Amino acid sequence: MTREHGRMRTGLRALLRLWTYRDLRAAGVNRREIAARLESGTLRRCAPGWYAEAGAPADVTAALRRGNRLTCVPALKHYGVWVVHSPGLHEIGRRMTSAALVPASDDSPVHTHGRLEAWPDDEPIMPLLVALEHAAACVPVEDLAIMLDSVANRGLAHPDDLEELLLRLPQKVRRAIGTIEKRAESGTETRVRRHLQKLRVKLGVQVRIAGVGRVDLLVGEKLIIECDSRQFHTSDDTYHEDRRRDREAVLRGYVVVRLTWRDVMLDWESTSSYLTDLVRHEIHRAPRMRRAGRVESRPRLRTQPSLRARVDIPRRVLGTSAATAPGRAGRD
Repeated sequence: MTREHGRMRTGLRALLRLWTYRDLRAAGVNRREIAARLESGTLRRCAPGWYAEAGAPADVTAALRRGNRLTCVPALKHYGVWVVHSPGLHEIGRRMTSAALVPASDDSPVHTHGRLEAWPDDEPIMPLLVALEHAAACVPVEDLAIMLDSVANRGLAHPDDLEELLLRLPQKVRRAIGTIEKRAESGTETRVRRHLQKLRVKLGVQVRIAGVGRVDLLVGEKLIIECDSRQFHTSDDTYHEDRRRDREAVLRGYVVVRLTWRDVMLDWESTSSYLTDLVRHEIHRAPRMRRAGRVESRPRLRTQPSLRARVDIPRRVLGTSAATAPGRAGRD
């Protein structure tokens, strides 16, 4: 028995606009009303025992028509998990059922994840943790790490359940995933963070800076990286607020780099190379370090000898000093 958060399971059928016959009867809808809604088109029967309202996801209803349930990345997307892309139709069926009620088309082939003796619950899609385990066998490790961060950040699963899931994965995959970061608020942030971690630089996630506010990533002492999305950064208010915060950051000695979804997800090769160059050129390092609210000077490497050292150099080089050079004063 898993310890999935109740809020994740509550209202899933309402979210998907899919109901069982028992749901409708419990809501006070009798057989005559069900028949009337079916005739009017406000309700349609998508599978034995399942009824869909207008707006029900087509991939979920298609799986139900085939006697299956959606799983893997497509199911995770319906839970609200941040996914890189949805890799077609991924379903799972029951072992005792007959052939699929509605076969998949050649244009939309179905990838099946085996068959079960019985359904784990009465929901129209597979449980989140099961879908995550199926996704681990289908997607690259980077995509899996993004989804795990998203699940943790949105509180969709208990941390202990995620730990148990990781233990079931091959050691090589666990090592590649590393630590799940529940503070990551987007997949773009996760991808950028993981790249910077490989560069072994000092890195802060969701850091609050006085006068600036919270920033996605703080690299070293002065490089701020913001991972923007269309959903939260394109309205007039947020657009101008972002620029105001950037100006405040610059006044405080920071360098601000803003990356879009396209930069990280579509143009990642050039973007990752750019981030590597920033670190290589030490853009993240500040001439002064901020510690405990104080500004402290970074120790300088002396490139020229001091005046005393310059005076003493000839004596040390010649192996002489005032005490070992008799007659020097008389000659001066």
